[in-house]
Amino acid sequence: MKFSTLKNIFFPSIIFCLLGTIFLGQISNHFSKNADNSLNNLSYFFILYDLVIFLYLLFNKPIINGKVFTSMFALLLSITISSYINFLFYKTPSISTYFVILSPLLTLLFLSAGKKRVKPTYIRNILLVILSLMAFAYFTLYSDLLRYLNSDSTITNASYYLLAFLPFVLCLNNRILKYGYTLVIVAAVLYSTKRGGIIALGSGLLLYLFLSNMDKKKSVRLLLFIITSTILVFLSYYFFIEINNSGSDLLVKRFLDMSEGNDSGRTVIYKQVFTMISDSDFPSFFLGHGWNSVLRDSTFKLSAHNDFLEIFYDFGFVVFIMYISFYISLIKRAYRMIKKRSRYAGQFACTAIIFFILSMVSHVIIYPIVLIIIIINISYIDQLDTIEQLNKIAS
Repeated sequence: MKFSTLKNIFFPSIIFCLLGTIFLGQISNHFSKNADNSLNNLSYFFILYDLVIFLYLLFNKPIINGKVFTSMFALLLSITISSYINFLFYKTPSISTYFVILSPLLTLLFLSAGKKRVKPTYIRNILLVILSLMAFAYFTLYSDLLRYLNSDSTITNASYYLLAFLPFVLCLNNRILKYGYTLVIVAAVLYSTKRGGIIALGSGLLLYLFLSNMDKKKSVRLLLFIITSTILVFLSYYFFIEINNSGSDLLVKRFLDMSEGNDSGRTVIYKQVFTMISDSDFPSFFLGHGWNSVLRDSTFKLSAHNDFLEIFYDFGFVVFIMYISFYISLIKRAYRMIKKRSRYAGQFACTAIIFFILSMVSHVIIYPIVLIIIIINISYIDQLDTIEQLNKIAS
């Protein structure tokens, strides 16, 4: 085997296989009784994943270009350093936690190093395999959905992993694959009864559909937008009714509860985290209290379920500003892509809105599976957009 082949094919294949194994293991853990310790259950795979990337980076120098990747690199590096420093002052976690925290940063470096070496068609094919296996695992474990719909176990974050792949699916040129996998993701999110996931799904799809028709005349674009939105709303409503007629009204009840102010206790958690931030001493206010410290210090023993609050308390004001800067860079990049009529503007905007909504209602940063998928989406879309712009220049 040639050394170039080893670098460009073998190492990426091993890395993606390990990543796929982690994704599948995490989905399985969400349906088990050990969901709270699910990341620890995958410790050996995280360690192997990080070590193989280290080896890959020894032979391939990562190149961080553009404001989005620069701000993302700075954010992930700061979170990693802040977490490791705080471990010196608090109880040292299991060694796997160090690798879990490091994995998003290494994923970014791996993708940056392989951008000019690993073809997007290879990434597309291997991600399709991973997504197919994840969907199969999800629906296999959910085979008794209707019978157990009243159980809390059906309200699962596992659907977020499939949802995070939506922007990648929307990049597919094959319409059968694009529509087919989109329907699979829609079904997975609706089955989960996660309100935040359903809102993120609807927002991402509608934003993509609107931006994908920007090159049409205004009247045609508006008509397509209205028709598509109406169809999506009707199909979603019909799906809800079908599920509820099958013996449960959980899905509708959850949205009715939300309209009546029932937010699963998040408001109380948010208020306590605000108080914890305001009561912090000067060094902790700016530098944070350490990774996952809301769970450690709050009376509820839960994460903040909001990345903005979680990052402020865990990593301090400085990293919080970097987090905001990353969002600003995403918005600016989406605007530039829209302005230059990139065919991938809708997919990029879809990535940003899904990331934002899930960050508002869940914990994307501290439990990094969804974050890793978001990083893959951003890198893949950037690669496709770069190729498109080069082809425009050449023609």
